[in-house]
Amino acid sequence: MTQVQESPYGTWESPITPDHFASGSVILDQLDVNCSNGKIYALEVRPAEEGRGTIVEYVDGTAKEVLPSQYNALSQVHEYGGASFMTRQCDNHIIFTDFETKAIYDLNPSTGDTKILVHEDRKLYYADFAIPPDDQRWIVAIQENHHADDPMAVENKIVAVDSTTKEVTVLASGCDFYAFPRFSPDGKKLCWVQWYHPNMPWDNTQLLIADWDNGQVSNITSIAGVDIDSSVTQPCWGVDNTLYYVDDKSGYWQLYEYSNGHSRHLKLSDLEDAEFCFTDFFLGAASYAPLSPDTIVSFYTKNGTYTSIVIDTKTCNYRELQCPITDILTNAIKAVSSTAVAIIGSTASSPQVLTVVDINQGGLGQVLKRSAATELPEDYVSHATHVTFPRVTGSGEGVAHGLFLLPKNPKFKCDGSLPPLIVSVHGGPTCQAGPGFYLRDQALTTRGYAVLQVNYVGSTGYGKKYRQLLNGQWGVSDIADAVSAVDYLARQNLIDRQRVGLTGHSAGGFLTMQGMVRYPNVWKTAVAESGISDLKRLMEDTHKFECRYLQPLCWPNGTSAEDQERILLERGPIHHCAKIQRPILCFNGTEDPIVPQNQAKTFVETVKETGGVAEVVLYEGESHIFAKGSSLKDIEARRYAWFRKYLLD
Repeated sequence: MTQVQESPYGTWESPITPDHFASGSVILDQLDVNCSNGKIYALEVRPAEEGRGTIVEYVDGTAKEVLPSQYNALSQVHEYGGASFMTRQCDNHIIFTDFETKAIYDLNPSTGDTKILVHEDRKLYYADFAIPPDDQRWIVAIQENHHADDPMAVENKIVAVDSTTKEVTVLASGCDFYAFPRFSPDGKKLCWVQWYHPNMPWDNTQLLIADWDNGQVSNITSIAGVDIDSSVTQPCWGVDNTLYYVDDKSGYWQLYEYSNGHSRHLKLSDLEDAEFCFTDFFLGAASYAPLSPDTIVSFYTKNGTYTSIVIDTKTCNYRELQCPITDILTNAIKAVSSTAVAIIGSTASSPQVLTVVDINQGGLGQVLKRSAATELPEDYVSHATHVTFPRVTGSGEGVAHGLFLLPKNPKFKCDGSLPPLIVSVHGGPTCQAGPGFYLRDQALTTRGYAVLQVNYVGSTGYGKKYRQLLNGQWGVSDIADAVSAVDYLARQNLIDRQRVGLTGHSAGGFLTMQGMVRYPNVWKTAVAESGISDLKRLMEDTHKFECRYLQPLCWPNGTSAEDQERILLERGPIHHCAKIQRPILCFNGTEDPIVPQNQAKTFVETVKETGGVAEVVLYEGESHIFAKGSSLKDIEARRYAWFRKYLLD
């Protein structure tokens, strides 16, 4: 029997090292299935290959990489990308875009032969492909034109590519954004989602449907989102040409069907306050899959946890799939047959997997790929507990939510003290932290830290009203909720109030900087990744997709120009660096188009000028989301050392 060693929290030796983030692991990022032959295709982002995205084919459980090594199958539409490839059902070819050239290619996965369909133009981005059934001539896609000098003048369109002539024809234009072009199984209809500034896709979108005829659309009709201010997303055709979609007009993202000119809410008993999708930062989201004319498999989120169910669309009865996956990413589920689905997700105790689940058997199914080369033994795994706490800090009322993990390592114990806490604030800010297994969290809990993922007001998963509580309050209510969470855990005698760290990425990086300014006595140290320090500068520098995102988050309706300026200065951490009393570490990519590196560099310089302790590390060639194994390894090593140095004293 292994002897348990007594050692202070935060000093425990973890089986998870920085090397685990650099090699032997992948990110499963996208999923597609050719239902005519059962072949499954997944996009793997490989840190060991400098973040390259490659396509892997699975046949009868056997994996084969099919993308030639000179290509990187990642897209850049909306800068966040997504939906970078699609399988053509009629000939099993793969249509994909390449991150470097931005061109569209036709790949024969059997031979590796690749031909170009749309020639290289590095200022024309493509993604979110749709292909008519039994017709290999046409490829429909989102096109994003960056030829204008003004980044705000980027043009988004839906186009049709003639694969025989390479001619590109515009199908829809004039709207600010487009997503989800999808063909009906009979090839007669094309649907898509569109929206206008100042809306984000989770604010107000429209679902349109049109007749398709040999490269042309006609009889374009808006069928959802036009009469009411609602977010419509994830259209998906059923095998009988019924169109399903998700709409939050009830106050929660719920499932609907459209058939014979009429829409119907698939109202599921006791799930009226559940949410059946997530925010569309990335293209190609899929949280449900129609399997037959009367069967859908779907994930929903409630109380911070994703649950999979099998729905009878005729009766609206449902049952749990009994699949242990509790957290999913954007492109999560596809039908394999009338009784099976392919899923990408994580369980409470294991990282991301690609698996095929039979709906009549449930369970984890046939696992085709594990994202991590090694599994963390169960006796090391800290399971997330959903917590709801009163909003006692700031002017907030009601409750907020989070996911709490205790330290856990069978080789160590610490008697007579409470654990230090690391509070993690998610990005977006319109996103959600889930309870699945995250290696970064487990790397901290196995070292003896408690971790709290805060789903502050503005987070998804708790309904539209909760999501909209952040409007006009970004940088105020959200970070106040994080402080309320610390107070709640301390009152429960679960953490050491005097040893609390703060960390986050992107909008979470902003909240990390903001927390050090607004509540300098709460946090002992902080680590901000791709964080925003200057709101005014960000509004001037940011990309088209988010250029109108920040205004409603910062300013209530009717705010005067003078007050707008005042609010930006009040909430920009860079203008209050003198208030920072504890050390802060910042990371940024040099090629980040969403939060440029100047946000971190100038912030750290200013903190130092005002007498504070701050460091910045810039990663060459990295974008907004770090992908290179060398970067990920270095970030983790620096985080562990930073928290140990400044949080444990």
